[in-house]
Amino acid sequence: MAFTVPFSKPNCPDMCGNVIIPYPFGIGQECSANPSFTIDGRNFTNPKTPFLSSLDLQVLEVSLRRGIVIVNQPVSPMNCSTQQKEQSLGKSLFGTPFIFSRFYNVLIVLGCKNVVMPSWFMTIGS
Repeated sequence: MAFTVPFSKPNCPDMCGNVIIPYPFGIGQECSANPSFTIDGRNFTNPKTPFLSSLDLQVLEVSLRRGIVIVNQPVSPMNCSTQQKEQSLGKSLFGTPFIFSRFYNVLIVLGCKNVVMPSWFMTIGS
């Protein structure tokens, strides 16, 4: 006889779209440990797309075993001109329980007028 162990709090969904959402994360504030771990299931896609509400970033994977959350960082355009303007990637983890992983992140930029679509790995912890 096999038993399944739920990933979420009782009476809370443990999946959003194709992504397993384990506790302390949860779909809605009543299902998460605190607002930093609240997942919002966006209905404008099929299947639903999970977003980390506190940072408004799409969640691609949550792995408690590895202690990471993989999120999709939107593309930030850089101005390629003689003025050499710099622009921020736009997301700060200050005040959250997350830090950028120094082991998993890779960002490659080639030349001017190119597109970069990184996925950020965030480590759960303080």
